[in-house]
Amino acid sequence: MLCDSDDDIPLSQLAKKMMNARGSKESQESDHNSSSLRGDSLNSSKKTSNKRVQKAKDSLKQTEKKKIKIEYKQQECTEELYQTLKGKLVQQLLCRWWYAIEWPVQDTSNKPPKSQELDGFRGAFILVKGEGMGSITDTRPANGKPSFLHFFALPSKQIQTLLVKAYQNQIKTLIKHEGTQAPLLAELRRACQTAEKMDTEKADTNVASILKKYQKFAQQIASSQ
Repeated sequence: MLCDSDDDIPLSQLAKKMMNARGSKESQESDHNSSSLRGDSLNSSKKTSNKRVQKAKDSLKQTEKKKIKIEYKQQECTEELYQTLKGKLVQQLLCRWWYAIEWPVQDTSNKPPKSQELDGFRGAFILVKGEGMGSITDTRPANGKPSFLHFFALPSKQIQTLLVKAYQNQIKTLIKHEGTQAPLLAELRRACQTAEKMDTEKADTNVASILKKYQKFAQQIASSQ
């Protein structure tokens, strides 16, 4: 569109002026379009990033749910095993295992320098001199450590043998320290007799049926490790 002031401008200059104006407008439109494209690209990138974050969150939630389910099943399975004949044998043995087995085996070569063994905890030492005084060093091996799972992995007959031995040695120790009239003697003798009469074959069969029930669960644990 021409202004009144453009009447006196030569045609060549007027054409040049109009071309410059058109070029400026096209440049502005181009900048606007480029800005719009950049905005669309950023929005698209942001949406993709948000989807990835949400997917990661969903995956984490599923992992947590699976972990909770496994922990619940572990507890449920363990509680059932505790109630079995074999589980009861193991629980009794855990209360007096030191009367039947030696753990850890005495090994003075593992004793740290400037330390003293903790009373009642063979293989566990406390530093009594120098830097770090008061710190505890545990040299006891994990292999063979008295625990429910460790004993439960043994055949019921072997658990029974260890338990009877533990009761017998506990009775001997009690008589040595408190005499033949010790109040706890009668109870220990009855418990020992009950352990001797335990049907170990039945105990193993009972456990096998429970483990079969949780076989699918055991596979889930293995696949998640």
